[in-house]
Amino acid sequence: MNAPRFSAQSRSFHPDAFEPPHPRAVEMAEKMREEAGAFGSSTFAGLVQAGFTQAEIVEHEPVARALAGAAFVRQVAPPGDRVPDIIEKAIAAAAHRMPRLAGPEAGEAAAEAWGRYCLARAAFKLDPWPSQQERCLVLLDRFLRAMGPLLPREMTRIACAVAVSMKLERSSR
Repeated sequence: MNAPRFSAQSRSFHPDAFEPPHPRAVEMAEKMREEAGAFGSSTFAGLVQAGFTQAEIVEHEPVARALAGAAFVRQVAPPGDRVPDIIEKAIAAAAHRMPRLAGPEAGEAAAEAWGRYCLARAAFKLDPWPSQQERCLVLLDRFLRAMGPLLPREMTRIACAVAVSMKLERSSR
């Protein structure tokens, strides 16, 4: 039997240890994440435009793709808006940013009610008078009822937040 041999010489790293990626691979991964966020995917031409040579792309692309893929975070929050999000959208009153709840899509009645509320809110911003404020709150209530299953206290919280913001708008003029 052979006895194990020991050596006084030691390695500076373990052969199975993780080797840090090349700095250009890290830069390429960052560029890939930017392109994926902006355009949906990263392309060879986009990397060339970013200043990477063809040789660098061939050498570092597999590591860069792995780094870019590891950095993506999947959203696991429910797809619908929560009460603070609904308040924010109701205060902004942009017709193209209708609040949505998780679950089935809101119907035509909710979309129409949101459009009417946004029009009334725009009119209030131009000419803030108390009756117009009351009209906005009534239309907001109609929208919230058409939107879906909200608790009465949530509807009251949304309406109160919008009323306060409208009062602040009116007092700042």
